[in-house]
Amino acid sequence: MKIKVVELECLRCGYKWIPRKVDVRVCPNQKCHSAFWDVLKKKDGSEVKKDEKI
Repeated sequence: MKIKVVELECLRCGYKWIPRKVDVRVCPNQKCHSAFWDVLKKKDGSEVKKDEKI
């Protein structure tokens, strides 16, 4: 029997983790804790979601 495990990555600090819950709200890294862990930060100051196309 194979189990599929999802690994998430914070796009702010680069921390990788296996989530305990389905709904992840913040990065679990003690130094980061960003609520925008799944949002890419562009150089011009605007932000783009990981799933959105530029």
